[in-house]
Amino acid sequence: MAWQKGDIVGSMAGSDKGTMYLVVDVTAERMLLVDGRRHGFDKLKFKNFKHCQKIATANRFSADLAEAVKAAKNLEAGRQANALVRKLLKDRRQLNLCPKKT
Repeated sequence: MAWQKGDIVGSMAGSDKGTMYLVVDVTAERMLLVDGRRHGFDKLKFKNFKHCQKIATANRFSADLAEAVKAAKNLEAGRQANALVRKLLKDRRQLNLCPKKT
């Protein structure tokens, strides 16, 4: 499965099982994830590919997503970027694209 920036993934294992994340970067072995709450742009989450399930692909979202990632590089805009990520994930959760956290 090809992972890319902007994908929405759900955690399938670990203490964060059932949590939705936004993929910020992809390395050879892991993904860098944010959820806008516990793991914001200032504290990225590393997760192995086998512990995640793709919920939605990057091409399903608006340009706001790209702006959030770019804006997060500026520490002043980090809070705004985290708020935007929380809103995007909340919208996807309301569309029942991710099972609820148990």
